[in-house]
Amino acid sequence: MSNTAYPIGSVYRNRDLWETLPREGNERLALLQPRLFTGLFWALVVEASMGMIGWLFWELSR
Repeated sequence: MSNTAYPIGSVYRNRDLWETLPREGNERLALLQPRLFTGLFWALVVEASMGMIGWLFWELSR
């Protein structure tokens, strides 16, 4: 019994994954773009505040 209908891998293994993934529609990308920028903004805010808290603990511990 051969497995030709569902091969384990092909010669072009680097293309196997992205060729089988569904394409994103423009509507979905339009919704994700503002969320990405909002998430990056809050990541920077949290990183800066954690740095300030670390610096404050450093100053208080001296």
